[in-house]
Amino acid sequence: MHAFAAAAGQHEAMLRVLSDCGLRIGELLGLERRDFDGQVISNRGSSHEGVFTEGDQVTKKHVRTVPVPAALAQLLAARPARIDTPLLFPTAGGTLWRESNWRRQVWNPVKALVDDDGELLFPHMQAATPHSFRHSWETHLHAAGIDPADLAAMAGHTISTMQARYVHALNQSYDAVRRAVG
Repeated sequence: MHAFAAAAGQHEAMLRVLSDCGLRIGELLGLERRDFDGQVISNRGSSHEGVFTEGDQVTKKHVRTVPVPAALAQLLAARPARIDTPLLFPTAGGTLWRESNWRRQVWNPVKALVDDDGELLFPHMQAATPHSFRHSWETHLHAAGIDPADLAAMAGHTISTMQARYVHALNQSYDAVRRAVG
């Protein structure tokens, strides 16, 4: 596989993990192959400035698991394993990404992709951050009726924190309100 194609495949997989699993960027960058069992990702810790720290948060030192959608599971399972590193998403040199390098090499190029006419392919992403995927993931799962306690546990939050900071209005309840009222 050509190096550019391999990098593009890895970049797509990383973005899909952010959007489909609601991980924080440090959690994504610290993933090892052993953290994905084909059905769930086990978040054992977080990477910051190229250093991995155990625990999903400074105050919470436990492993939490997040279900992986089937299409993403296939994408991750198809990724070739490198023998020089246990990391699921290593840099070209086989090490942990530093967040600033990841943003420059992975996030910003996606935001700047243009079509043949010079139009942005993803104009809605200009204001987005990697953490926007996390908010979207929690909001849509909450709207889909996922139990708040389960969702909070998968996200590594208390229910009150999740509902106060991460779950946003989708303005999809108007018809239900009209039916309930009258």
